[in-house]
Amino acid sequence: MDRARYARHLLLAEVGEQGQRRLSAHRVRLEGDPRATEAAADYLARAGVGVVRAGDADDTVAIPRADVARLADRPSLAPTAGRLTGAFAAVEAIKRALAVGRPGALEAVRLSGPSEDRA
Repeated sequence: MDRARYARHLLLAEVGEQGQRRLSAHRVRLEGDPRATEAAADYLARAGVGVVRAGDADDTVAIPRADVARLADRPSLAPTAGRLTGAFAAVEAIKRALAVGRPGALEAVRLSGPSEDRA
């Protein structure tokens, strides 16, 4: 484990050394909306979780396009919704790896913005 890279994680009571070892040993396969899976892969890699394209994975995270569409009721918000959906998926995968938190506790978020009709 790269102690310098994960120094902040090691200081967190919720993670610590044992939790970071669990994260570093965990492998996740991502499926679904490309924007969301790209964001999830980024966040998971920063946490030390391995993201695999195929093969052995401890966890599979499926992110349907419907999840992104549900967050963004306007086309201009779709990229942001994809990033947020991916971030939420990453958080859920990290919570499962660490066996902490309540599953799905972030589901109540909904994006809104100015009307598409405005110039």
